[in-house]
Amino acid sequence: MSSTSTRFINLPCDYKLQQKRKNVVADYKTYRYQGQAVTNNTPGFNVLPGQVGPMTLSSNFADIDSFLKGTYQNNLENPRTVLKPNIIKNEQLNFFNRSPVYLPQQIDAEICNRPHLI
Repeated sequence: MSSTSTRFINLPCDYKLQQKRKNVVADYKTYRYQGQAVTNNTPGFNVLPGQVGPMTLSSNFADIDSFLKGTYQNNLENPRTVLKPNIIKNEQLNFFNRSPVYLPQQIDAEICNRPHLI
């Protein structure tokens, strides 16, 4: 059978398959989280960070970027004096549960010193 035959192209099941392929390609091209994680967590102990979008870390990332690059200084009519970043708090993700670290109490250095002999 040759592939130039229109007998199989015009079958309803082939038409549905072509439409499904078009929808899969369209969904892939218009996927909102293209190259980003769907759920975002801050890496905790022993977790390497993956690729995250700028909207994951702060809600005013464009203002922060222009502030760091110095492009905010071009506005001479309404100069911005202070930038307040709106940082988004994400949950930490850990693969291993760590036991808490216990530190000793501060030692008073004057109690441990030797007495001065005069």
